[in-house]
Amino acid sequence: MFNENSSIRMPVTLTLVNGDTVSGVLVLARVQKLLEVLNKPEAFLEMETREGKQMMIARTSVLSAEPLDERKTAAAGTQLFRKPERYDPHAILGLDANAPESAIRPAYLEKVKHYHPDQFAAHPLPPEVVHYLEEMFILVQRAYNDLAGRTKKSAA
Repeated sequence: MFNENSSIRMPVTLTLVNGDTVSGVLVLARVQKLLEVLNKPEAFLEMETREGKQMMIARTSVLSAEPLDERKTAAAGTQLFRKPERYDPHAILGLDANAPESAIRPAYLEKVKHYHPDQFAAHPLPPEVVHYLEEMFILVQRAYNDLAGRTKKSAA
């Protein structure tokens, strides 16, 4: 529909005329608003559901649309997108499982610089990108704490 640079993915919940609700993501041009997309003359909306299914929904069947705040959704315990099932601190830091202790801190510093929120503070980013960067930053810190903690425990 759009190329990556000119589009954003907006999480929404649509309430249909029959009373059903559908949650997922609509792809919008960066300059579009949700209301503009809903009022287009095309007969159908293209939507990706939480399960990753592509759906076509008739515009005439949409009663209301509500943008979702991903932070509230994540805080409520529901996930809009699937997260990895396994937590591997070595993989998060880009290290082999048998990497030496001396490699942990440099790998951590490199990843922290890459995902640090202050690096992107001056750039207008979509909310889902900001959320992703914050989550990755926290995940990198957790991985470092886990690996550094293991080495401190084994040294003691």
